[in-house]
Amino acid sequence: MTVFAPDGSVGRTFSVTGSPAASRVTPVGRLGTGRDASWLMMFAPDMGMLGKGQARTQLFLARYTQEGALRDTIATLPGFEVFVHDAGKGRVVPNVLFGWGTAVATTDDGFLANTGNLFEINRYTPDGRIESIVRHTIKPRAVSAQDITDARSAQLAFFRSPEQKALLREAHIHMPVPLNMPAIGSTLAGRSPWIVVNESGGFWVPNFQAPSDKRAVWSIFDRGGRMYGNISLPESFTLYEVGKDYLLGVHKDSLEVEKVMLYGLSGK
Repeated sequence: MTVFAPDGSVGRTFSVTGSPAASRVTPVGRLGTGRDASWLMMFAPDMGMLGKGQARTQLFLARYTQEGALRDTIATLPGFEVFVHDAGKGRVVPNVLFGWGTAVATTDDGFLANTGNLFEINRYTPDGRIESIVRHTIKPRAVSAQDITDARSAQLAFFRSPEQKALLREAHIHMPVPLNMPAIGSTLAGRSPWIVVNESGGFWVPNFQAPSDKRAVWSIFDRGGRMYGNISLPESFTLYEVGKDYLLGVHKDSLEVEKVMLYGLSGK
């Protein structure tokens, strides 16, 4: 990991040690402030350990020192639903289309997580205990035949080799697809944050975005879990940070060129 200062200069670089059985370690964010601050890291078992067919991975959340040393594992959460397709000539492990996923984001005094298809956000203490639960009722969206076609095309776009694309097409034939879409997230799980915490401790959560949805709709909550309302963000804009009077994220144009964009935010 490399830590940058606000002006873009490099502060320090350090290595993070994971588990030998983990596919990779992903930083979630920083827990706490000052000398007691630590990093919350997330890692999953190696996909090679999964059998064939539909499965749901596990995610392990661990606290690391600011220098990258493991302190302790504080939570184990269900991860993403995947479909393991092994045709003998190759293997692919795509996410199940419209399957369950997991979102995690740190706050100044713990972390937030969603682990299912419901609009339910759990607030955890720094040691991994559930402190409160925020629920929001949304009418389920049915998955149509066109939704499946669009989602398959979007998933195929991430595979570059013709061999991998062929394997994924085979996997799509056998992959089960839910009748309804999840409540939050995106068709392409993991491509963007599913929970964004603002500086006052409130949080923004995206209503599920299908491939046909041009604009993302986010629900806004205060620190105590009270909902303020919804906001529709610009098309092809991925939100990463919410400030007091701005939104910061990345816009991708029709040629897949990414640009960092800053939008003003007005209103209460």
